[in-house]
Amino acid sequence: MKNKVLKICLTGLALSVAGLVNAETTVLKVYANPLDGDGGAVVKVATGNLPFVSTGIQFEKGELITIQVDTTDTVNYKPLIDVPGQPHYTVNPNGVVHPYLDLRRSSADYLVQGTVRYSLVGFIGSHPTDPSEGGMLVTEASDNKRAGFVGSNYEQTANASGYLYLAFNDDNYRDNSDYWTVTITTPGEPDPGPLASCDASPREAIAGGYISVAASSSANACLAAKDYVTIGAHTKAYDIYAGAAVTIGAHAPVDNIFSGAATTVGAHATTKNIHAGAAITLGAHSDVDNIYAGAATTVGAGAYSDGSLAADANITSTVPEDIHNAASMSAALLQIDVVRAALTAEAPNFIRATTTMGTEYLSPGVHQAGAVNVTASSTITFEAGGLGTPNDIGGTNYRWVMNFGTLTVGASTNFVTAGLGPKDTATIIWNVKTATIGASTSFRGTAFADGPFTAATAVVTCGNIYATGLISLRGIGVELDGTTAMCDSDAVFGYLDF
Repeated sequence: MKNKVLKICLTGLALSVAGLVNAETTVLKVYANPLDGDGGAVVKVATGNLPFVSTGIQFEKGELITIQVDTTDTVNYKPLIDVPGQPHYTVNPNGVVHPYLDLRRSSADYLVQGTVRYSLVGFIGSHPTDPSEGGMLVTEASDNKRAGFVGSNYEQTANASGYLYLAFNDDNYRDNSDYWTVTITTPGEPDPGPLASCDASPREAIAGGYISVAASSSANACLAAKDYVTIGAHTKAYDIYAGAAVTIGAHAPVDNIFSGAATTVGAHATTKNIHAGAAITLGAHSDVDNIYAGAATTVGAGAYSDGSLAADANITSTVPEDIHNAASMSAALLQIDVVRAALTAEAPNFIRATTTMGTEYLSPGVHQAGAVNVTASSTITFEAGGLGTPNDIGGTNYRWVMNFGTLTVGASTNFVTAGLGPKDTATIIWNVKTATIGASTSFRGTAFADGPFTAATAVVTCGNIYATGLISLRGIGVELDGTTAMCDSDAVFGYLDF
């Protein structure tokens, strides 16, 4: 269970994947003269007016970058320093040394100085479309080619986090023509391994009490509770941590389980690995990967388990920011207190004089109130406009902070956004003492509660839940009809690094 989100949420930035290339393999064109082609987003470096092409692909430092171009694929160029009457030369991505300059590397006039002339070069920038915002040349593809050289067969780890740019390394683009067809392979989803992180989950819920999720629903989230966790039959969940027992209903598919006490897996349920501080009970025809039990293991008829985990797997075989034992759980709960204090200290833009909220339009900013009761069947619209900050994809992030006392939401209430452009994002934060969400309500936003968050017959469509008390849910990351919530279609409600 990842709790990094709590550490960075004070920035209030939205995270949007709009415009990023998520496919594992991407094919694009790199033009010898980018200004003459339709090769994608072309931008110019301020110094020298020389173009790079943004691939739109984001890498994290340490991720593998693979770039391939057929060596028979060539472009045409004519050097700025040339012999009169000479025709254009052709070159593949590995570059070529001009016949009259064959012992020299690219000079200061070239896009990338010191590497191979007329080669494919790249760098990782901090901005998705504007290389002038700064960045770092990629690690050279082979020895003695110098930083920035990509060539025709590139396989190196990213030396920085950011967006990949590619270009033809020249000092004069005016007379160039044609393009290289470039294939870029981005990292796929890694094998989660025996005790994987919760990064694959789109949502998360952390409770200082227990967590319960209703049957025949979906918890598209990682769950962590200081007390017990109960998942109803036919309900999906990702990784689970409980300081006490974990109970998984029949036919429920979940990922890894860490429990401080016993774990019970219902009939026909499936899990990955289980690390339990006490006994493990596997229901009939359940299917489990590796297990460790602090006491006896009971295996029902037709149940299956792959093998064993080490006794200390909940300590040693983990990602640092996962919640996998009592110490990491306590650290996460402390972060909730830190975040709530910071949110409460924000100066309000709007102070509510009444405690009742019906159908309303809310402008971005910090809203302050005492106890708030939302009338049943109301529609609360978060309307973009006014206050906003630039986001990373060329749009505006609009941010709402609701600093309330107790929050009570009536049944069949809708929470929606309006006025967002295609590149705009929404950050919706609820900072409350307690929250009670009525039946058939679709709640949106990330909530921090200094007590229980009760939504046993409601769903949290988009957002995370952090409560120092219990959390009860009909579902999270789903719509009322049970379908997976598509929170990135217009805006990102769970605004942090999930």
